[in-house]
Amino acid sequence: MPCPHLIVPLNKVLSFGNKKKKYFFLLYFAHLIVPLDKVLSFGTKKKKRFFLLYFSHLIVPLCYRMCYRNEQSMMYELTAPSRIDAHLLLPASKSMVNRWQILMRLCGQQAVLPPFAVCDDTQRMNVALASFDELIDVGNAGTCLRFLAAYLAARPGVHVIDGSQGLRRRPIGHLVEALRHFGAEISYVEAEGYAPLKIVGKRLSGGEITMPGTVSSQFISALLLIAPTMEQGLHLHLSSPPVSKPYIDLTISMMEAFGVNVRWLDSETELLVEPASYTAVDYPLESDWTAASYWYELLTLLSEPDCRVVLEGLQLNSPQGDDMAKYLFHTFGIKTKGGRGGIVLTPPLVMADHGVLPPFDFDFTHYPDLVPAVVCTCIGVGRQFHFVGLESLHTKESDRIEALQAETRKLGFVLESPSSGELLWNGSRCKPTHEPIDTHSDHRMAMAFAPLAVKFPGLKISNPEVVSKSYPAFWQHLEQVGFALKTES
Repeated sequence: MPCPHLIVPLNKVLSFGNKKKKYFFLLYFAHLIVPLDKVLSFGTKKKKRFFLLYFSHLIVPLCYRMCYRNEQSMMYELTAPSRIDAHLLLPASKSMVNRWQILMRLCGQQAVLPPFAVCDDTQRMNVALASFDELIDVGNAGTCLRFLAAYLAARPGVHVIDGSQGLRRRPIGHLVEALRHFGAEISYVEAEGYAPLKIVGKRLSGGEITMPGTVSSQFISALLLIAPTMEQGLHLHLSSPPVSKPYIDLTISMMEAFGVNVRWLDSETELLVEPASYTAVDYPLESDWTAASYWYELLTLLSEPDCRVVLEGLQLNSPQGDDMAKYLFHTFGIKTKGGRGGIVLTPPLVMADHGVLPPFDFDFTHYPDLVPAVVCTCIGVGRQFHFVGLESLHTKESDRIEALQAETRKLGFVLESPSSGELLWNGSRCKPTHEPIDTHSDHRMAMAFAPLAVKFPGLKISNPEVVSKSYPAFWQHLEQVGFALKTES
C-alpha cells in the first residue's frame, strides 16, 4: 500500500487488530525495521518489494493528491457538550521532536519516534533523515524545509528538497543567503527565494554573519543546529532582538543537552557557537503547549465551574515558549496547577461574567502560534482585544490574519487589521452567515475554531483532516470528552 500515513492515520492503525496492525506497522516503519544497506543485498524480487515500502511516498504522489481532494470535500458538524472532565495525553511538541531528530542524526543516530510524537511533520522529517533520497518531499512542513536545508547543505550529497504549493509560497531566501555565505551550494529550481531547492552538500566554513532580527526564528535555529559542525563554528549578529525568541531558546537548550555550549554574548542579539561534537543522550520529549491552548479555550468557553481538564506530558516550567498559554488564559479565570505527570486546568469556583472582562492588549511577537486560540476565545466570550507583533502570521500555513478575519466574519464578528502586525476587535458585529469554517489548509485554524461549537451549535468545519500536521488525535479527543461529530461531504 503506498503512502500509508496519508491513507490511514497512525492513530487509526493503533486501533486495528494485531494482524492488520503488524502489516501497517511494516509499511510505516520499514526503514527502521530493515536497514537500507541490508535491503541492497537482497535478490531482485525481494529488493523490489522493500523498495516499494521505502519509497512509496515518492512513487505514488497521485495518492496524496487524491487524499487531499477527499479532505477538501470533507466536513464536520460539531455539537459540544455542556461540561467536560477530561484526562488526555497531548501529542509531543513537533518543534521539540524535529529539533531532536536533527540532533540525533548529527550524533550519527536515527531517531525512532514514540507513538505520541507521530504527526505529519515529524514523519516527514523522520523519513527524510532515514532515506536521504535525492528528491525529498516535505509536504507542508515548514520546519522540515528549513532545518533540512541547513542540515543537507552541511553534509555530502546532492538533494532536491520540495513540498506542497503552500510551502512553495513560504520564503526561505534569508536562510539560503546565510548558508551561501558559509560556502553552501544551493540553487533555486524555480522561483528565487522559494522552494524547491537544489543542494550540493559539503562541510561549511562557518564564521561570522549578521542577519535581521525579524527573520523567522527557524532560520536562526537551523543555523544554530549545524553550527558545531562548521569549520569555524558560528558567530551570529542580529540587527535587532529576534522574533519568537523562545523557539531559539528551545534550540539552545536542546543543543546544550546534547553537549554543545551556546553563548549569548549579549542578552538578545549576539550568539557564539564553537566547533564541537554532539553527544547522543536520552532526551525527554514533552507534550505540546500549543496543543494545550485549545483545551484552555474550550474550558473558557464552557464557563462551567465543575469542569476539569488533565493534560499529561506537560511541564509547568517548560522550555517551550507557548507555556505562555497558562498566563494568557489566567486572564480569563482559568487556573493551572502541576499534577502527577502533567497539568490540571480548572475554571474558578464562581465563574466571572466574561462580558465585564477588560479589553485584552498583548504583544504576540514571541508566541504567534497561540494567536488563533486566543482570538477565538475572545470573540466567544465577547472580550474586545488589540493584538500586535503578528507580522509572522502572514507566512504560516495560511495568512492567519486574513484567515481569522474571513472566518470570524461568518460568525458575525468584524476584526480589523490597522497594520501588517495588528489585529483588533472593538466589538463591531455583522450579520452572521454561518457558512462552514474554511481551515485554509491550516491545522491551527481547524483546532482554534472547533471549541466555538460551544457558542455556535452545529458549527461546521471543512477540511478537518489538516490537524494531522501536528495533532492527529484532535477530533478523537473531542469525541472522547463528549463532542458529537457528524461527517458531511
